[in-house]
Amino acid sequence: MVPHGFRFNPTDEELIQFLDRKASGQEMPLHFILETNVYEREPQDLEYLYNKIVACRESNRSFKQW
Repeated sequence: MVPHGFRFNPTDEELIQFLDRKASGQEMPLHFILETNVYEREPQDLEYLYNKIVACRESNRSFKQW
């Protein structure tokens, strides 16, 4: 889940680097992307969680595109 208006539009090389880091368990460079198991939560909980993130991110618009 990412803040409203965020565009995740990496090049192929950037995407491979991103996924390689994720697969190897390294710290992710994009701390504003929330990772959650959607199968462990109710839909309304996901909406609440997303809305909390949006509210926190509204004050920092510097991360509009990666």
